[in-house]
Amino acid sequence: MAGTTRGRSPAGRFGNPRKWTNLGNMSKGFGESDMAQVQSDRATSESVRRLIDENQRQAEHATTRRAEGTYGLCEDCGQTISAERLRFLPDATRCVSCQARLEQR
Repeated sequence: MAGTTRGRSPAGRFGNPRKWTNLGNMSKGFGESDMAQVQSDRATSESVRRLIDENQRQAEHATTRRAEGTYGLCEDCGQTISAERLRFLPDATRCVSCQARLEQR
């Protein structure tokens, strides 16, 4: 069997060298795809980190308001924040109306 490949060209033994280039291009494409995924993952991680930081900041702010005796009062209009809103969002520092106005800006 070893003697059967002796007279063949490398192309005959290993296939068409042009296909090797195509395989290289395929792996390059996978690399670009992987990089795009890495960049997407980084962006997602950064967004999640910013959201966690903002939530922590808001919770600390609500804790400060609790210590000051102003927890449950809207920091914009001074009205009482509904118990239902505080039950679902304990770190709320604005009533629904003032929060909606803030988000529209």
